[in-house]
Formats: sequence, structure tokens, C-alpha cells
Amino acid sequence: MSGTMVKSKLVGLLLIFPTLSFGQESLLLRSLEPVVRGRTAKLVVDRLIGPKIESQNLAQLEAVWVFIKTGQVQENRDSLGDFLVGDHLELPVPAPGPVVVGIEFSPAPETIDPALVPNHDSQVTPQSALTVTHRRSTMVIFDTDWPEKSPDSMVATTETSLSSSIHSLVDPTKVRVGGELAFEAVVQGSKVQNATLTATNLGSGKSWRLKAAGNGVVKFAPESAGQYVIEFQYLRKPDPGTLAKMELFSSTLVVTVQGASK
Repeated sequence: MSGTMVKSKLVGLLLIFPTLSFGQESLLLRSLEPVVRGRTAKLVVDRLIGPKIESQNLAQLEAVWVFIKTGQVQENRDSLGDFLVGDHLELPVPAPGPVVVGIEFSPAPETIDPALVPNHDSQVTPQSALTVTHRRSTMVIFDTDWPEKSPDSMVATTETSLSSSIHSLVDPTKVRVGGELAFEAVVQGSKVQNATLTATNLGSGKSWRLKAAGNGVVKFAPESAGQYVIEFQYLRKPDPGTLAKMELFSSTLVVTVQGASK
């Protein structure tokens, strides 16, 4: 695993990184500030397009499923409307501990260059351009900043029913610099054994290309604190006999890594 360290440049609302991100657009969900008692979680959605991270107008997005998981409780909605406040989302956090928020966006047709998608099933043949149904989803996992000690919880490691996801095998809110994150890529409930993912520090812009081991597990040891986006894209042919287009699944997961313990 290797990455190129650069200084990010702010150009209007555009962050320019020479990142290892994939070529098709993904969406990433990130928290804006620590969540304290009595406050809602404030989140924004950004667009991740190759080397660019751009602010996304939430009013232009259509979601088919939004969920927030805390402890033993999961709240579900079928649109962003209930949580939309101006240019960001606000979601209630009723208890201390890890929080998982996920969004499944409405699928949309898109023309892509399949050569830019490193993960695909064996039935996909090389083409210069391809019309696909693009299925995008995103998750963020963060901890609350409450006086009470965060209880032990498995909420951060439970699987979801998103069309595709990056499933965290450890609670990332407990991982500090010097520790190790572990993930597996999942498409419609099935683990992708030889998945390639990217990890990018949203503060520095440094990126890593991550390859799954033989058991489908991707491990990553963050070298600095901050927010990281993990990205995965997968191209597959629909089931034989259907009229569906080729499907492109794009998933992101944003986690926050704390500094090393003193």
C-alpha cells in the first residue's frame, strides 16, 4: 500500500487532491462537528469525482432510504426531507456511543468508462463506453462527545441492507493512530473476495489503494488523525434473462480516527 502526500488546495468550494479515487462519481457523508448532549448531528454530503471533492446541493439528491443507528435503536426514513435544514442534514442522537448513518440514493442511468472501475464480475467485457444503472450509497460512523463513557456497542460493526456497502469489522470510533481498521466490501448481501478499495485522509489528501486479502478482508493502519473516506466501486452484469442495464455500485464510508493515546 502506498500513497502520495500533498497539500490540499481550496478553490472556492472545490478541494483538489491527486487522489487514488476511482473515476466515477461517488457521494460521501461526513459529520461537521462533535455531537454533544442535547444537540443533533450535523452532516453534509460531498461529491467525490476522481481527484475532486465538491460540495453537493442536497436539494438535488433523491434518497430512497435514510437510516440512523444508535445502540439498539434504528430510525428509518424514505427521503432526506425530514432531516434537511438548509445546506446540511440534522439528525437526532438520543444516546451516547457510536452512531451509524446511511443513505441509499435513487439509481440513475449513467455512461461510464469501465476501465476506471477496478472491481467487476467475470462477465463484464472491456468496452470504451458503457451505459449503466448507477447505484450509490454512503455511510458515516462517528462517536458522541457526551460526559458519559460510551457504552460497548456492536452498532458500528453490524451489516446493513444497502445495495452495496463497506462493512467495518471493527468499531472505528475505538481505533487510534497506531491501530488498525478492517473492512469488507459487500454487494447486495455478498462479500466481494478480491475487492480493491481506496482510503483518503480528507484533511491532507493522502490516499492509499487497498487490496483485500484472500478472505476478502481489507486492513488499513492510519498514520495520522482525521476523517478518512473509504471508497469502493463494483461493476456487474445483471442476471441473465433480465432487461436491466449493467449495474455500477458506488459505496463510501467516512470514519474519524483519533490521535495516538498518550
